[in-house]
Amino acid sequence: MSTVQLAIEGMSCGGCVKRVTEGVIKAGAVPEEVKIGEARVRSDNEETTRKILSTLETMGFDARVVGTEGAS
Repeated sequence: MSTVQLAIEGMSCGGCVKRVTEGVIKAGAVPEEVKIGEARVRSDNEETTRKILSTLETMGFDARVVGTEGAS
């Protein structure tokens, strides 16, 4: 499992933080920390990371990976 750092555009409030957290969980990952504009999540593999990005995009957020730590 690896820790993935995401930059997320389109977040502006606590409601967005909640929606992103729910999206990460729905994609099968574990949210470690979600703040406006960024998130740190635990992901099993690259497929799960792609699913996170796709899920957040569907929700109206523009997310991209800016860092990864650990095994993927």
